[in-house]
Parts: sequence; structure tokens; C-alpha cells
Amino acid sequence: MTRTVRLACDDPERVELLLKVAREMGIQVFDDETGALVQEPELTYEQKQVLDQRGETSNKEDFIPWDKAKNDLKYGKK
Repeated sequence: MTRTVRLACDDPERVELLLKVAREMGIQVFDDETGALVQEPELTYEQKQVLDQRGETSNKEDFIPWDKAKNDLKYGKK
């Protein structure tokens, strides 16, 4: 059985929690505007190692919080 449900929420933290719970339950979530399946990017072990290395060698003042960086990547903001 397939059922479509539309949810609206202005709180980004709650939206992220809802998406996480939906994924863990095997529920597919689509973006209304693009019609695309909403998915978090999955990193390979090698990509995680590169990110860890960059984190260790980078200037700490230049760090961006993950939630902001993730939204910027997701929506193409600079």
C-alpha cells in the first residue's frame, strides 16, 4: 500500500529529526518543489578520512557548523 502524506514545519531541527525517523522506518520522503527523493549524502570511508584530516589541519576559526554547511550544500547557498 502506498500513502502520500504532506507535512509542514518551520523548525529545521524538527524537519531533520522527522527525516531521520522516516529513513530509519524505510519511508521515502520527496521534496514538493523538485519532486526529488530527499536523502542525506553517504560518505565513503576514504571521504571521511579526508574530511577528518582537513579538520585536524585547518584553522579552527574558519569552521562552519555542520547544520549550516549541510543546508548550504543542500540548497546551493554560498
